[in-house]
Amino acid sequence: EWQGLILEVVQRQVAGVLGHASADAIDPQRAFKDLGFDSLSALELTNGLRQTTGLRLPATLIFDHPSPAAVAEFLRGEATTSDITPAAPSTTGGTLGALLRQAHEGHSLVDFGNVLAAASRFRPSFASSTELDPPPSVVSLARGESTQLICIPSFMAGSGPYQFARLADGFGGARTVSALSLPGFCATEAAPATWSAAIDSLAGSVRKLAGNEQFVLVGYSNGVALAHALARRLEEHGVFPAGVVMIDTYAPDSQDEIGRVFSAVMATIVDREDAVMSLDDDGLLSMGTYIRLVAQWDPLPIDAPSLLIRASDPIADAVEGGRSPWWQHPRDIAEVAGDHFGVIEETAGETARVIDAWVRRTIDESRLVHEAHAT
Repeated sequence: EWQGLILEVVQRQVAGVLGHASADAIDPQRAFKDLGFDSLSALELTNGLRQTTGLRLPATLIFDHPSPAAVAEFLRGEATTSDITPAAPSTTGGTLGALLRQAHEGHSLVDFGNVLAAASRFRPSFASSTELDPPPSVVSLARGESTQLICIPSFMAGSGPYQFARLADGFGGARTVSALSLPGFCATEAAPATWSAAIDSLAGSVRKLAGNEQFVLVGYSNGVALAHALARRLEEHGVFPAGVVMIDTYAPDSQDEIGRVFSAVMATIVDREDAVMSLDDDGLLSMGTYIRLVAQWDPLPIDAPSLLIRASDPIADAVEGGRSPWWQHPRDIAEVAGDHFGVIEETAGETARVIDAWVRRTIDESRLVHEAHAT
């Protein structure tokens, strides 16, 4: 009886999010994407189930379990193994969540980032990708033809594969779009001990996902650093991305400027939390891990062509002022209307069109020419 009762709860929540009058309108076997979910409705459903069940649920719940029936099965397992307590009214919970709010109010988010980086050293960690089982998960966001896109999310707290849901929709079924989960962002996962371990683990998931098919890596925000390093690691092992797309990345050379950019982005995330972002102590510690590890990265050139997509409303002026590092200055640069968050949300359709046009012009056409010459 548990399964039927829990499934009914899930169907009611789904119906409420989608605006249906009855849970009977929800086919439990139908994928959430086909039901009409995007990143915002995914978060709304997850938060509603948190409140209803009293369980701690990951922000990637409906991407890891992509149908109402799959979510119900997951919840049944959680309900039989977890101590259920009433969920907090806010999705920012725990000691670190409270400190985050205080740091935001006291305009000291840079210092808070340093605290997270130090605290993250005490998390369980893996030094080699061979120690990570299972490898970083992959979320399928869209199915299509031509060169596939493999997305790398930001490592800011509250981020995850669902960030790319609207972007995937923007391709209108023309391309296959997938997104990776960063290792360590699930509460039950070990975090990478080194930058190299993080990149190796992601490389393993990309190789398995891509197979022999052509693919483009798409990074967003500070996840672009991961995408660039990942492209280099893959090329070193004989796997060649067809391209790298960098969506609105800001990584100035100056530590002071890095701190200002981090504060600006994190302040917006805190302000948006209840509506868009989901923050918890696990996610904050995971962000601290990557803040600490990215300092180990020594950027090296890649062979893959790159596209930088910039928001028309920039966070900072490091690019214009010549204060951004060399790897953020590819030959191809495009601008999309919106701010740092808008380019993958409100104007994600425009971002998708820019990416699609660049991939067709730079990669698909060159492949067709190469195949014609070979013939």
